Amino acid sequence: MINLKNQKNLRGTLIFLLALISVTALGAGYGFMTDPSGHQVGFTVAYLQFSPFKDFFWPGLILFLAIGLFSALTLFATIAGWQKYPQLIFYCGVVLCGWILIQIMLVRDFNLLHLMCLIIGVAFMASARRIMSR
Repeated sequence: MINLKNQKNLRGTLIFLLALISVTALGAGYGFMTDPSGHQVGFTVAYLQFSPFKDFFWPGLILFLAIGLFSALTLFATIAGWQKYPQLIFYCGVVLCGWILIQIMLVRDFNLLHLMCLIIGVAFMASARRIMSR
C-alpha cells in the first residue's frame, strides 16, 4: 500500500523525470529535424549506417513526437492531476523502452544514455502500476 506522503514523493519524482525526458527529446528531435546531418546534436550520419535511415530527419521527427510531445502531454496531465495520468505514465514507459530497444537494434550500439532511458522507462511502468493498484 502506498501512503499519501510516498505518493506525493513518487508523483514529484515522476514529474521531474517526465520533464527531463520531454525537454531532452523535444530538443534533440528538433535539432535532428533542423539539421538532419546530426552535427548540431553531436552525431554524424555514420551512426545510422546499419539503419534504414540516410539522415536524422525521420528519427528526429519520431523522437520529437512520440517521446517529446507525448511526455510533455503526460507531464501536464500529471501536474494537473488528471484521473488517467498513471496510465499515460505507463504508456510513456512502454514507448520510451520500445524506442530505445529499436534504436539499439538499428544502430547496433548500446551506451550509458540507452541504459539510463531504459531504467527511466521501466521506472515509469513500475511506478504507474503502483499508483494504479492503490
